[in-house]
Amino acid sequence: MQDGEGAGGVQVGQHGRVGAWGGEGVTGTEKDGKRTVLADGHYATNDVVYAIDGSIYFSSIASTRGSAAIHQITRNGEVRVASRDCEQPGGVALAPNQQKL
Repeated sequence: MQDGEGAGGVQVGQHGRVGAWGGEGVTGTEKDGKRTVLADGHYATNDVVYAIDGSIYFSSIASTRGSAAIHQITRNGEVRVASRDCEQPGGVALAPNQQKL
């Protein structure tokens, strides 16, 4: 996504990183304007939420790694499946105490 092109939305994290999602992945833009691909190959990425531990959760309807899921991007950049409990997740949120997805 260049300059938000194809972005389905944006979210600002606690340290000022702007996360954008849509199309086939999630990107992060730092305060200095540097853009990084955080996760790619995830189709119909449609929501992102930052956790207080620095990780990012996002929902996608399908990916090159399997079917629909809620994914987590850990602080060290690893992308893993956090939940497959939803057939077609249309969003993601964390409880105020961050204990439930």
